[in-house]
Amino acid sequence: MSLSGGRVEDARLARRLTLAWAGVVFAFAVLPTHAILSPTIGDIETLATQAGHFVEFAVLAALAMRWSTARSGRQAGGAASPVDLAAARAALTVWGATVAYGAFIEAAQVPLTYRSAQLSDLAIDAAGALAGLLLFSCGRGLRARGGRRRPR
Repeated sequence: MSLSGGRVEDARLARRLTLAWAGVVFAFAVLPTHAILSPTIGDIETLATQAGHFVEFAVLAALAMRWSTARSGRQAGGAASPVDLAAARAALTVWGATVAYGAFIEAAQVPLTYRSAQLSDLAIDAAGALAGLLLFSCGRGLRARGGRRRPR
């Protein structure tokens, strides 16, 4: 199946954004952020870093899902059947890849004396990725309906 020029460009942009964001996430994961955060936000550092993990991985999963839909040629705003197995398979693949990336990051933190690898961080990453996929799906549904609410 050949993609039209617009779809190819859309897929390239989605890929670039996804990989760039993955790089940002990795950079924050290996930098000594505790030295900066602890004196500035104090007691809420743990909450702030957990929220950061959640948001980082929600954005990463949404971007990766956009890349996946652009690559496959499916219209991100197109109507999906109630049981769209291809979309479900893509979402599961994106979620798994995103969680695997989170595990890779936690493993990369093991030798760093100023960072600590934690399973709780990986769980938050997984939850954030799921939230990102759900938001992507909701946005896709809204675009399919033209952004209008259904009459009651």
